[in-house]
Amino acid sequence: MAYEHVLKMLVGGLENTASDFEKLAQLLNLRVQFRGMSKRFIPAEYRAPGPRYPKKEESASKAAASASTIANAYASAVKYFGAEPSSPARLEADNFDECGLLHLIASWQGLRAGVLKAILGTYGELAAGQPFALLPGPASEVRLWAEVAAWFEKLAKDGASFLAIQRLPSTPVSGAATKRPTTILESLLLMEQSVHQATLDALLIAGALPYHLYRTAQRGASRSRTS
Repeated sequence: MAYEHVLKMLVGGLENTASDFEKLAQLLNLRVQFRGMSKRFIPAEYRAPGPRYPKKEESASKAAASASTIANAYASAVKYFGAEPSSPARLEADNFDECGLLHLIASWQGLRAGVLKAILGTYGELAAGQPFALLPGPASEVRLWAEVAAWFEKLAKDGASFLAIQRLPSTPVSGAATKRPTTILESLLLMEQSVHQATLDALLIAGALPYHLYRTAQRGASRSRTS
């Protein structure tokens, strides 16, 4: 037993966030419909990994790549609101170990999940309940890493699909790796940077949203009076 508890917490948090993002993206299908476009957001399927799980280094590398794609989606939304995406520096490898980076990633993920719930509430929608802090049970570290990678992959696909449906330009993550990391520490450093950035950008979006919704409501009221 090594990091099963924090990995299980991360799996539960990612699953919960995936549910909330699906609800938000499907709600914003109304924006696409209003603009006369035929395509709609359809959530990607979560592909649960089966036995013969890959090595944790492979799963962590896949998760890091997907986390970068997710950060890209949040950065694009920030630019839509006329702000500049955040750009946190990558942490120094000498100052953090695997355990510390995992806890940082779980903390950033938990904070971003809370911001997403607040965003849904601002739209007048009810978010999913807070995830339970479940014990890992018999799940091995390699199995949980495979599940982390699978949830990150689903969230990345949903983020990319949302950008395409909403016609938001892709925004490459500042300082993102040009090739996949090969060690667990490299993957965790990239993942921490990406989840950190997505969280900061989610906060920027939340800060811009009340004004955006107010202006949208005013335009809607104006059209109603003139029609």
